[in-house]
This record gives sequence, structure tokens and C-alpha cells, in this order.
Amino acid sequence: MQESWDFPWEDVRWAALPLGGGVGRSQALCGAISGGAMAIGMRLGQRGVERAELEDESRERTMEMVRRFRERFGQVDCRELTGHDFNDPEEYRKWRESGLREETCVKYVSFVSRYLAERETP
Repeated sequence: MQESWDFPWEDVRWAALPLGGGVGRSQALCGAISGGAMAIGMRLGQRGVERAELEDESRERTMEMVRRFRERFGQVDCRELTGHDFNDPEEYRKWRESGLREETCVKYVSFVSRYLAERETP
């Protein structure tokens, strides 16, 4: 998203840093969805109009993305999606070392990125 929509890489990278693990490893809403919502807001902000004019549209676009994600994966919460408790340091370490991150999180980030790339326009 960053490259195709011309977002400043360093800004995006730092803004997304705490999203992993369902936001700060709290295992709440999947960080891929949170990042997608941020991307929607950043993209709409490129229009150069007042924020109030875009609030409803940003919410509608985000709700549709969440609906599609839930439809595809059945859940939107990190703990349910990964099947692991990240609050247990040993379980988190095992999960990271097992390679499951690539089978789960990368799949979710890829889905959101593709979804947005196919649908979002300024």
C-alpha cells in the first residue's frame, strides 16, 4: 500500500509498529485490519478536503473491509486468528519460532493489502 499510494515509508513504518499482535500484543483486533483502516484514512486524506467530509466514507470503507475479512477468515481478533496466547511469553516465543507467523499474520496482511489495492481510490 505504501508504495502504490505514495505514502512516506518511514511514517508508515513507525505508525504501524505497535499494531502487531492485535495492537501491542493485546490480541484484540488483528493488526492487519488496524493497518488497513489507517491506510484508508491516509488515502482519503490525500484528497485535500476537510476531515468531516470524509468521516462517513472512511467508516463505510473500513466496515466493508472488516466484513470481507471476517467473511474470509471467520474472525477478526488476533487471539482467535492465531490460536495462541501472546500474553504467555513462552507460548509467544514458541509461536514465533515455529514459523506460524508466516502462515497466519503474513496471510492476513496480504489479504488486506490486496483488498485495498483492488478497491481503494482517492
